[in-house]
Amino acid sequence: MVALKRAVAAARTGETVPIESPVRASPRNGRMEGAIGIWQGQVRTIKHYTEAMIKRRIEIDGVLFSWLVPFCTEIMNKYKNGSDGRSAYEKITGHKCRHMVCGFAESVDFILEPDKTKLHKGDSRLMRGIFLGYEWRSTEYLVGNADGIFKCRTVRRQAAEVAYDPTALTSSRFPTTRMYSRMPGRLCVGDL
Repeated sequence: MVALKRAVAAARTGETVPIESPVRASPRNGRMEGAIGIWQGQVRTIKHYTEAMIKRRIEIDGVLFSWLVPFCTEIMNKYKNGSDGRSAYEKITGHKCRHMVCGFAESVDFILEPDKTKLHKGDSRLMRGIFLGYEWRSTEYLVGNADGIFKCRTVRRQAAEVAYDPTALTSSRFPTTRMYSRMPGRLCVGDL
């Protein structure tokens, strides 16, 4: 860390005064420690709620947990208001978030943008999947099912009594990394 600070100071044209807090001096890092505590509490709360709804434990080293972490970050950025009454998302974009709010691992119906060349009038565009989160740079949702992970713009929530389906979780493949495939709307398991 010290080497990084020195490299940044050397690269800057202006004067740089590196400030270091004493070792094991958490009170000096109070704002950051507080933010980390709030985020950890959010992750724990959503994890426990989701476990209660799906009647299954989410392992910390499991794939589903790797999707829970960015989900919690997204909802805190988009919906947690700061002291000025605005969220981080609102400060960046200039407007409030207008996404539909879905619970993590909630069963949803979703529609992909149709491929006009292969569209048949009688085919249903509606598919069912598990809600995994939001795409930060767009208004798209991330949904997974047995066919993979998809980015979509349209989701529809299920009724409360069937919103969390443990069997859908076991039949779905959830990649651990988040890099998108070239195919529109679809994320390949190996690429994420």
